[in-house]
Amino acid sequence: MEITSMKEGAVDYIENPFCLGKVELLLEKLVEHQNIKQKNCTDNIK
Repeated sequence: MEITSMKEGAVDYIENPFCLGKVELLLEKLVEHQNIKQKNCTDNIK
C-alpha cells in the first residue's frame, strides 16, 4: 500500500497505530513544503 501511495505522489505515510507527535511533525513538514512550492511559483511570476 505504501509503495503504491508513494508512486501516486504521496510524500509520506502514517503507520497504524500512529502517534500524534508523528502526525504533527508530518503536518509541519507538509506546510513547509507547500510554502516553498508557493514561494517558487511566486518567484517565477515576477
